[in-house]
Amino acid sequence: MTSFTFDQFVAFASDSAGLERILRGLQALTAIFSAYPSLVALALLDADPPILEALGPLRGHLNLTRRFIRFFWFLNSFGTSYNLFTSISSSPSSPAKKSQGVGLEAWLDIIKFTLLGLYGGLESLTLPDLLGVPQIAYFGAERTRALNVEAQRFWLLALAAGVFANLTRVLKAFAYAPVPQHGHGYGTGEKPVEKKAVVEGGAEKETAAAAAALVPDEKKGDEGGEDEKLDWEAERTRLRAIVMKRREDRKRWRREVAVKVKSLGRKIFSDSLDCLIPGVILGWVNVQPGTVGIAMFITTILSSRDIWDRCGATVSQRRSS
Repeated sequence: MTSFTFDQFVAFASDSAGLERILRGLQALTAIFSAYPSLVALALLDADPPILEALGPLRGHLNLTRRFIRFFWFLNSFGTSYNLFTSISSSPSSPAKKSQGVGLEAWLDIIKFTLLGLYGGLESLTLPDLLGVPQIAYFGAERTRALNVEAQRFWLLALAAGVFANLTRVLKAFAYAPVPQHGHGYGTGEKPVEKKAVVEGGAEKETAAAAAALVPDEKKGDEGGEDEKLDWEAERTRLRAIVMKRREDRKRWRREVAVKVKSLGRKIFSDSLDCLIPGVILGWVNVQPGTVGIAMFITTILSSRDIWDRCGATVSQRRSS
């Protein structure tokens, strides 16, 4: 039987998103080797290997192949944005509930996926002009180049919106620590017991006062003394349960926050590095092509993690069935 890693890689390479990540990694490597040809010369032990001349056309073909894979992805982006907006619109109209359920990150996600839809739509729209077939070219070389630049602008804005949305989630993850209840049952999970005193009419008040007056003072003193006695062992046990409960809640909250912040931090770092790619094309960032290739390769690995884990879960489910 084949190994789990082999089956996971097959599932990853067969997935459209996973295949696109593989091609993106290869495209990043071609950019790195084109910027630093000495690496290829050192690996092949040749001062001027002929493969260097093929890196440029190979990078273009890889980019075009990735565009074909992403041809309809813009529909998914628009659909996600629409679903998020409709879910917010159909949320409860109460201001308190709306403030709890809808935050800044939700609106930033709507903006992000809308911009990603525009980016992907422009890329798909100009794809026929990039095939090199004059009969199906519609926009022409100059307008196609301008539309692709505008697409990069939308991508950069989408990445920025995603970074701010995830930063908001990180801040909320640290801010919303579990707050224990106060009063009776503090930290134990028990609900406070509410005392209810129902007084009906002045006659009942007078009757209660008269009955209290008939009780001997000594009896009152005995009852008061019994009420003031403390069971120290029970109190110590109760306090210990409170401390242990709060420690467990705190540890569980820290574990949940650590996992969430780690995932969000990876996305923030990946999206921030990806901003270099459209930034260079737009002329807003001045870095070397090799730096862009390295950033592209790193973000490819980081963004492939979720797809890799999803494929691993699929393989595990298939093996267990």
